[in-house]
Amino acid sequence: EEARTQVHAARRSTAEHMLHRLQLHVQNGFGALDAWLAIVDMHQRLEEASAQALARGLTEIEDRWRPIRLGGSDSEAAAWLLAAERAQYAGLAAHARQWSAARPSDVDGLKGRQQALAAALAGECVASIRTWDAAHNAAEQAWREHSERLDVAGRAVEEERAPPDSWLSEVRYREQARKHLGYQGSAETSLIQAATTLAALEAERSRLWDSFAASYREVGCATGGAHPQLAASFGHHELDTSCWSSQPEVPDMPSASGAVLMRVSVSILAPSGIFGGTAWKQGAKLILTLHGYLHLFFSESAGNQAPLANEDTKTGAATLAECTDEELAEADLKASVFVPMATKCLFLRKGKEFTLDVAEAEVPEQPAAVQTGRGGALLRWIGRGNEDRPISRRVSARVVDADVFAELEKRSHEFLRRGQKFRAATQGDAKYHI
Repeated sequence: EEARTQVHAARRSTAEHMLHRLQLHVQNGFGALDAWLAIVDMHQRLEEASAQALARGLTEIEDRWRPIRLGGSDSEAAAWLLAAERAQYAGLAAHARQWSAARPSDVDGLKGRQQALAAALAGECVASIRTWDAAHNAAEQAWREHSERLDVAGRAVEEERAPPDSWLSEVRYREQARKHLGYQGSAETSLIQAATTLAALEAERSRLWDSFAASYREVGCATGGAHPQLAASFGHHELDTSCWSSQPEVPDMPSASGAVLMRVSVSILAPSGIFGGTAWKQGAKLILTLHGYLHLFFSESAGNQAPLANEDTKTGAATLAECTDEELAEADLKASVFVPMATKCLFLRKGKEFTLDVAEAEVPEQPAAVQTGRGGALLRWIGRGNEDRPISRRVSARVVDADVFAELEKRSHEFLRRGQKFRAATQGDAKYHI
């Protein structure tokens, strides 16, 4: 967790820096296009205003001059002068049209694409970073809760009390940590995609600059301006997205089976068909933890896995590393039983069918604030991630391997015998079945 936190801080800082630079580049490009258009429009308006002023002035002069002008002496000179001014007017109007034609082509399309990128940076990219931050905070909170449960479990073992299940809190933390890494990848990918889009827009703007600079120089020379020098080349400011490759990586999470005694592939009874029947469905996972908790996980998407006879079931410390290939999700938790406190523990053999049925006494539903004891604390903790459905206190499953079934039965009975003092303390003389 410490390594994950450090990596998050480093990569999060890089992401924020890249986002800021991307926004600056987009702002710079958009501002440059506006400046180019403003200069062209300024010259066009200037030529149009000069032409209009000249036309008005000629009209006023002609209106004052014509009544007093003697045709015999001044008519030809006046005609020459007025014609010259009218030609000047025509030249100014032509200059205005030339400046209008110098407007960069497809500039509006490029501005629209720049605006779309700016909106994506302010919207999708910022949202993905905020989601990443929220996932980091959730992982930190899950780790704090897991650490607290480890401490409580350690003290309970020392005091010979029923310990809480620290493995289930580890499942929650691992799930949150995986989500955090997923959101990290999404946020970084969105920034890399934005940088790629910006590079394409900048290349397009460079081509537009070459065309605009040539037109500007040509029109400037045609309208009397002196531009002997060639236009400066367009500078590129590409963002280096390879920086992500040099960022620290989160190390692989260690095995999740440190507190797992057995992890068995089983089948469970589940609704089947359109008439409300039930059938044994494959794909469930049965977990027996170090402290005696028996958890049943099942995901609906796992229903079409390979037949149980071909499924790999692992037990014992020697195969712990192989038991953690498939990460479990807290949302898939279907049932949870504290075996030392079980009031029912049946292991049935019928031919090649091996069925177990382990249950605790159901706790009447009551507000979380007044639930007490180990059962209430466990249900309150589980309920935070499964508020839409209750967690069953009964595990019913079918195992295909006789040796695995025997090992599971042996360990369960050991936990029952170990839990005599727990049952005496919390349930008095409540009977249980073996």
